[in-house]
Amino acid sequence: MSLEHLTVACKKAPIAIVFTLALSPMWAGCSESDTRRLPDVPQQFAASEIAMRVAEAYCDAFRRCYPDIRTTFILYRDHCISALTESLGRGLTDIEMAVQAGRVVYVPNALARCIEAIDGSSCQQVDREDFEAACAGPIEGTIDIGQPCSIDSECNGGFCPGDNGCESRCQAFSLEGERCAIDGENQCLAGLDCDTSQICVKKQFLDLRADVNQPCDFVKCRPGLVCGSTTPRTCVPFDQVFSKSDGESCTIIEGDGANENCGLDLICVSSLDDPNSRMGGCQERPQLGSPCRPAQAAPELWCAAGLFCSGIDSDAQSLTGVCEPLPPVGSPCGSHFGRPRFCNGGAICIDGVCQPMPQSGESCAENGGCEEGHCLDEVCMLDCRPYEQR
Repeated sequence: MSLEHLTVACKKAPIAIVFTLALSPMWAGCSESDTRRLPDVPQQFAASEIAMRVAEAYCDAFRRCYPDIRTTFILYRDHCISALTESLGRGLTDIEMAVQAGRVVYVPNALARCIEAIDGSSCQQVDREDFEAACAGPIEGTIDIGQPCSIDSECNGGFCPGDNGCESRCQAFSLEGERCAIDGENQCLAGLDCDTSQICVKKQFLDLRADVNQPCDFVKCRPGLVCGSTTPRTCVPFDQVFSKSDGESCTIIEGDGANENCGLDLICVSSLDDPNSRMGGCQERPQLGSPCRPAQAAPELWCAAGLFCSGIDSDAQSLTGVCEPLPPVGSPCGSHFGRPRFCNGGAICIDGVCQPMPQSGESCAENGGCEEGHCLDEVCMLDCRPYEQR
């Protein structure tokens, strides 16, 4: 599953799809109609809390099953949780407002039972994303078909065409074999996909997965394996590739790919004695106030989640910094090894200052992100056109 699939899922049924991969570590009491112990979930809909719980569920599952996902999300749990919490939180905020307005009903026990079902899941089920239909009950829309809506979750048994915020009317989900030209996959009933001919069809999963030592250039590896870097590329056990312990030597590889030497939660850090050497050492990611150096990982991984390596300047040959909190809105930001410095809380670096993600109607950088809609002609705009016209 890609991060893009995860964030797109927020528009259709955030709770239904995102709680499909792992367990909550906490347990709550029984409901009046169910004597089983169910996983603890928020009893009131709070976007930030649910986003965090969802992110923890996903990231724990990545550690359990090693599915086909970004390697950094498996290696660095805190980074995984931070990244997914931020992206999910934006999509869940619209639903929180709809719950407060009485346009959506949140059903905590349905969410708890969804998590319970995932508890007994196999890694094959995790890899296949088999829980979309089974977990479709935690949110219920109260708006009838044909009535005005602004987000999908408001509709009772249907969807709201266009981007969240578009003035639309609820339409019934399309069933298998029916058209999905209005809103693509969002238009299809849970468990269905919109194919290239814009027809709702049953989700198709590639059951063929390469096994150990089998070629993986054109076929994905089964859960627990990763496509290695040999020529030709073959599937190898994940923990065989990422195997080295804290303090062991590792190789610095050009680029921002994941470290292919060090084990879970470790990064391959360059040598202070010879910054140009391709050899480094495996170590834990530094915490707040600790020294940091360039590593075989993207710059956002050089420190623990929520921190960045301040003071690094490749032009001045200053290759030692200190881990500091990501700057909040209104604080200075700048370039960091040729890429925008990250800001805290989903803010973005614009003209050297951390600024909120632009809303609909506000200016945006070319191909930049928007809090609402898409960046088109350097302006954030909602796309309310039918799917087939986009």
